Amino acid sequence: MTTATAFAAPNTPTNTPSNTLTLTPTSTPTLDCCQSDKVLGTGTAGGGVSQISGPLGIAVGTTRVYVADGGNNRIDVYDKSGIVAPPPITEAFWTANTSLIQGLALDGFNYLYAADFHNNMVFKIDLSNNAVVTTFNGMGGSMPSSMNGPIGIWCNSQGTTVVVVENLSGKRVRIFQQQGGGYFPVQQLVPGAAATNFTPVGVTADAAGNLYVSDDDFTTEFYIWKFAAPSYASAVTVADNSTGHLLDPRFMTFDSAGDLYVGNRGTIGPSSFSVFDSSVSFIYQCFAGAGVSFINAQGVGVDEFGHVYITDEVNNRVVRYQACPLVTLPTPTFTSLSTPTPTMTNTPTNSPTLTTTISPTNSPTYTPTKTPTNSPTNSPTPTMPNSPTPTPTSTMSPTPISSATATATAIGCGAPIESYCYPNPAVGNSATVLFNLCESGSVQLNLYNVAANLVETYIFQGSMGVNNFPIDIGGLSHGIYYYVVKAQSSRGLHQSKTCKFAVVR
Repeated sequence: MTTATAFAAPNTPTNTPSNTLTLTPTSTPTLDCCQSDKVLGTGTAGGGVSQISGPLGIAVGTTRVYVADGGNNRIDVYDKSGIVAPPPITEAFWTANTSLIQGLALDGFNYLYAADFHNNMVFKIDLSNNAVVTTFNGMGGSMPSSMNGPIGIWCNSQGTTVVVVENLSGKRVRIFQQQGGGYFPVQQLVPGAAATNFTPVGVTADAAGNLYVSDDDFTTEFYIWKFAAPSYASAVTVADNSTGHLLDPRFMTFDSAGDLYVGNRGTIGPSSFSVFDSSVSFIYQCFAGAGVSFINAQGVGVDEFGHVYITDEVNNRVVRYQACPLVTLPTPTFTSLSTPTPTMTNTPTNSPTLTTTISPTNSPTYTPTKTPTNSPTNSPTPTMPNSPTPTPTSTMSPTPISSATATATAIGCGAPIESYCYPNPAVGNSATVLFNLCESGSVQLNLYNVAANLVETYIFQGSMGVNNFPIDIGGLSHGIYYYVVKAQSSRGLHQSKTCKFAVVR
């Protein structure tokens, strides 16, 4: 005979730490699309080194900002901090050979293209040795006629295709292809009957190669035309002034995210710049910010950090606006931690409630459904982190990736280099940049802080396919950082979009 005992359910011990870890951001993300943070030039007309007189076009590179100084008939150069840098060509050359530089464009091989409005010429300048390598005026090719008022200009990253807008009599947009040492027109863009008074000014292209042309006749026609790649045979209007978003649209540019920026000269209203997304849907418009206004805004440029540069023709300067949205990484603070003291709220009671007598024909083994715990552990020791890792409240949604799972799909050489940084957010002294190359080549990785200052440059040889390159972040402080991967191979220069990651301390 076996006697089985039923037990009452024991009370459950509760271990509650005496305090709680809290994270309190010292700052919060700020959204201000029209906050100016820097001015290039003194704001006073004159021929001094740091003076700009009537700026028109602008081109923004990785480390330099190039300004078409219409009043001084030269190209002024600034670094990203607003300090004057040496010009690409001497002022004496511009005075002797040019008259009213307007549009500027940069390719991926350190060449600058400048449209000379009055001399009906385009200059190609090698920025590595500050020399003009070629000029062209439209003669030859399939359309043997010279330029007439070149104003807007765009080139592809290889420098093999240049698109020029001609704004005087015979207003037109022509595509030039590099042939040998020169450039020759191969196609003319015609918007169609919908353009009753076609007056093209600015031109740019999206990542897919579609061309966009601003149409501004100063009176009634304010459009942006899209010419679809690869034929560019027809055009459609993708934006107009029906809602006041195009107030004399002039020069334009795309940023790395695919947003379109348009400078509005403001003949029929106040000067501004308008921003559209990749589908050319309106996002926002800036007329001024923090007491800084601009008049006759023509040139517009965007750097890899999202800073917007606007030429202020009447006030003789360039106004820079902060990235939108402006994300400020919060710095967490922690409450004082004491040692948690677990507290047992009750004591398990094991009390038999009845006794059952079982007389089986054989001797089975009976197992109670509840097993009492006669010696509960009353002092559990919770594990508290020595270095709590805060989660930054930014627009990023990072997912740390281990090197074992870091992969990338193959890409063609015509696409931007696929890249990301892991872990993200990064802690400690190192992080890894993954990037995918279509073929082996020389790689340059530039690392920047949020002020657009170059922090570090790595130059090394990359192999075809997925590359994992370690970077040293031991000297980086808490905050947001950006990087760009450039690769030079037999198929030309390719680069990634501007990538972002966070360092948490």
